[in-house]
This record gives sequence, structure tokens and C-alpha cells, in this order.
Amino acid sequence: MIGVTASTVGFGRGVAGLAALKVTLGAVSARIVGGEPIARGAAFDSDLRALLEALLRTAAEAVSDP
Repeated sequence: MIGVTASTVGFGRGVAGLAALKVTLGAVSARIVGGEPIARGAAFDSDLRALLEALLRTAAEAVSDP
């Protein structure tokens, strides 16, 4: 399981890099959590918190149902 994001000035700036990273990680059958850019600004903390919560939820599911 891998959590991916990009911290960017604007949402659109990290999209291409993350798309390439997802393709690479998909080639090794990685379980990807997240994958959307997190723009610096007012919503940064809540967006980062949501990604971390998704990682924790996914990890708990993996432990419960290997």
C-alpha cells in the first residue's frame, strides 16, 4: 500500500506527475491510496488529514482482510 500526493501551488500542477507515478506503481501492482494533488492554502490541512485517514482506513482493512 502506497499513499501518493503532490504538494503544489495549484491543484492542476501535480496532476501529470501523479499520473506518471500511478502508472509506474501500477506496473508493480501497488495498492495506491490517494493520488490527487494537495494544493497549499486554506484546505491543505484538511486535504492532508483526509489522505492520512484514507491510509489508516486502508491499512486497517488490509489487516482485517488479508
